Order: sequence, then C-alpha cells, then structure tokens
Amino acid sequence: MRADRDSNAAHDYAIAAYYIIATAEASSNLARYDGVRYGLRVEDDSLLAMYRKTRGAGFGAEVKRRIVLGTYVLSAGYYDAYYLKGRKFAR
Repeated sequence: MRADRDSNAAHDYAIAAYYIIATAEASSNLARYDGVRYGLRVEDDSLLAMYRKTRGAGFGAEVKRRIVLGTYVLSAGYYDAYYLKGRKFAR
C-alpha cells in the first residue's frame, strides 16, 4: 500500500519504520558491548558462560528485546523484507 506522506496511514507506517530501523541500529551498535573488549564483564570459567552472564547482567529487558528484534530484522532472510522497506519509507 502506498501512503500519502500527510495521511494517517503514513503516520502508522512511520511508527513501524522507526521501530524497525531503531532496533536494527541498536542491535548493530550494541553488538560490540559483549564484555570481551568493551562494557561490563562477568567472569566465568568458560567463554560461553562468560558471554551469557555478561549479556544477562549488562542489558535490561527492553535492550535485550531491541537487540533480538534488530538481529531478526537484519538477518539474511528478512533484511530486504523489513529493513530496506523501512529505510525506503523513512526517506
């Protein structure tokens, strides 16, 4: 559906496009704060356990939700379907 930029439908699409773009960017930007080079680190015996505990302790529920949704949006099968369409609409 094509929405005129000033219509109510355009505002609904703008909110959806914002949420898709914001979560994708949050996921991409927060990926570096894994506790290995940057950010909080919770020590453990194995690398995998350290990652799990660090990410569990370092991010709140909303941040985790945005990372998961952003990772989904940026994944290979959904990049074109969600992220690129959101970027097109935002222009």
